Order: sequence, then C-alpha cells, then structure tokens
Amino acid sequence: MKLTTLSTLALAAAGLVSADNAALCAAKNAGLMTAIDKFCAKTNMVVPSTYTGHDGGAQSPDKHTKIWIDGYCTPPQWIPQQYCYSQFYEMCAKGGKHGGSVKDFGKKDSKYSPPCQVWNIQYKHQPGKGW
Repeated sequence: MKLTTLSTLALAAAGLVSADNAALCAAKNAGLMTAIDKFCAKTNMVVPSTYTGHDGGAQSPDKHTKIWIDGYCTPPQWIPQQYCYSQFYEMCAKGGKHGGSVKDFGKKDSKYSPPCQVWNIQYKHQPGKGW
C-alpha cells in the first residue's frame, strides 16, 4: 500500500488525478489500488494489445479484483499513464461497492462499431473461479 499511496500523492500533486477519486477508491478496495499501480506502471501501453486485454491486465493481491482494457482501436491507441490512473480511479470511485465498473473511452468509427476502448474493473466474491 505504501507504493500506492506514494504514486497517488505524486500524481495528485501534479494535478494528473483526483485525490478525491483515489481516496474513495482506496476506501472501497485497497487491493484494487495495488492492481491499478501495477497495471498503469507501463508507460508505453497501447489498446488493443496482449498486455491490456482480458488475458493480460492486473489482479489485486487477494485475487478478488481484476482490471483490463478491451480494445477495438484501429490503429492501436496509446494510453498515457496519467489517464490510466485517473480513469481507473474515477471508475472505482463511482462504481459498485468494491469499485466494480465498465466504461467506454475513445472514439467510435461509426454508431454501429464497438467503442475503441472498454475499461473493466471486475470484482469476484469467490476468487479462482475464472474471469
């Protein structure tokens, strides 16, 4: 949790994430904060990719929570680190009891195409039963 707190404080001080959203998220699910730190540490993340997709992503230490970004962008889109943190913190803060949430980001090619990015925070009460 120490790394999470330092990361959050540094990003909030730089004005890149909302300290309120990070604090709300930490209160809901401290393990999710660890997963966000692990996942968003990558600075050259693109969607879609093996790293960001459902089979990649990151899990909380207790294995209850998993985050990932499904992608349908053509060409792949870069996810700046500050947006990775801020968007996951906001989703968690506004999400369910344990931070669970799904949100679309990025431009769609047409009204019939899938969204470019689908961000996921999934919480399971019984870890180990598959995602």
